[in-house]
Amino acid sequence: MQNNDTNKSFVRDSFTWLGYLLMASAVYTISCFGPMMPFLRAELNLSYTIGALHFSAWAVGVLIAGMVGDQAMKKFGRQNTIWAACSGICSGILMVIFMRHPAFTIFGALLGGLSASTMGQTINTIMADRFGSERALGITEANIIASISCFLAPLAVSMSMRFGLGWRFAIAFPLLSISVLFLLFRKKNVPGTEPSQKITPVAALPLAYWAYWTVITLNVGCEWSMIFWSADFLEKVGKLPRIDASACVSVFLAAMLIGRIAGSRLARNFDIHTLLPIAAITSMVGFSIYWLGPTAPVNVTGLFITGLGIANFYPLTLSAAIAVASDRAASATSRMSLGTGAAILLAPLVLGFIADHTSIFVAYGLIAVLITICTGMVFVANSLAHRHDRQENLRAAESNV
Repeated sequence: MQNNDTNKSFVRDSFTWLGYLLMASAVYTISCFGPMMPFLRAELNLSYTIGALHFSAWAVGVLIAGMVGDQAMKKFGRQNTIWAACSGICSGILMVIFMRHPAFTIFGALLGGLSASTMGQTINTIMADRFGSERALGITEANIIASISCFLAPLAVSMSMRFGLGWRFAIAFPLLSISVLFLLFRKKNVPGTEPSQKITPVAALPLAYWAYWTVITLNVGCEWSMIFWSADFLEKVGKLPRIDASACVSVFLAAMLIGRIAGSRLARNFDIHTLLPIAAITSMVGFSIYWLGPTAPVNVTGLFITGLGIANFYPLTLSAAIAVASDRAASATSRMSLGTGAAILLAPLVLGFIADHTSIFVAYGLIAVLITICTGMVFVANSLAHRHDRQENLRAAESNV
C-alpha cells in the first residue's frame, strides 16, 4: 500500500474500538504481574529472582514478536493474526492462574508477551493503513486506554485480595473481555486487513526510521526503569516511608494518562515533529527536578512532570516512524518491538545492577544519560525525516515527468 494517504480521516468506528479494547486487555495483563507477584511468590515459594523472571520472560516474548510479527501478518493475514494472538494471551493467563510450577507460569508470561506484542503490532499496522496521516490520533488514543487499564490493574488486584476473591480473579478479567470481543467480531472482516498478494522485495527501512527506533528504545528503557525503581528512589533518596513511596508510583502513571489525553488533543492541531521536541524537553526538565530535588515533594513533582513528557514519546514517535516507513508499516511496527522488548528486559536490570554496587541515586544517572541522548535523537530523527520527505517528493516529481 502506498503512503498516499494524507487525506484519510480519523473515524472511531466499531473496529477502532475493537483495537483499543484488545490492546487495553493486553496491557492490563502485564500490569497485573507486579502487584500479584508477592502472592504468586508466596504460594509457589519463589525467590525474588525467580519472580523477576516472569517480567523477563514477557520481555523476551516481545523480542521474539519483533522478529516474527510481520511475517505472521503476511502469512496468515492480519485478522487471523489478531485472533491467534488473543488465543495466546488467554492461554498464557490460564497457565499463570492454574499451573503450580514456575517453569509453566514463566512460560505463560513468555507466551503472553509474544502474543500481546504481535497483536499490538498488527493493530498499529491496521491503524497506520486506515488513518494515514491521522494515525497519530489512533495510536495515541489506543495508548490512553491502555494507560487507563495499566492504572486500574493494581487496584483490581488489591480489591480482589481485600474482598477475599484472590489475585487470580483480577488477572482473569482479560479472559472475559477478549472472549466477548471475539464473539462480537469473529464473523466480521476487519477493514483493510487483507495481506498483500504481491511477491516483491521489500526495500530497507530508511535511516530516519532507525533514528525514531532509537528514540523509542531509549524512551521505553526510561519509562520502565521509572516504573520499576521510583518507589525505591523515593524511599532511599526522598526519605518517604515505604508505603508512601510505593503509592507515589501512581503519580507517574496518572501523569502518563493525563499526558496522553493532552497529546491526543494536541495531535489534532500540531505536527508530530513539533510535539516530539516539546515532550522530550518536558521529560528532561521533569527528570532533573525528580532526580536532583532536595525534598520528597519536589521529587514527586518532578516525577509527575517526567510522566507528562514521557507519556507521548511512544505514540508520537511510532506514528512518525511509520510515516517514513511508507508501505512497510508491518515491518516498521515489528522491528519496533525488538527495541521495546530489549529496553524492557535490559534497562531496569542494568539500573538495579548499578544500584547494588553504588546507590539508587547514582544508578539514576543512567536514566539521565538515556533521556539526554533520547532528546538529542529526537532532533536528529526529525531532521532525517524532513530530508527523507524531500527525497520522496523529488522522486515522485521525477516519476511524473
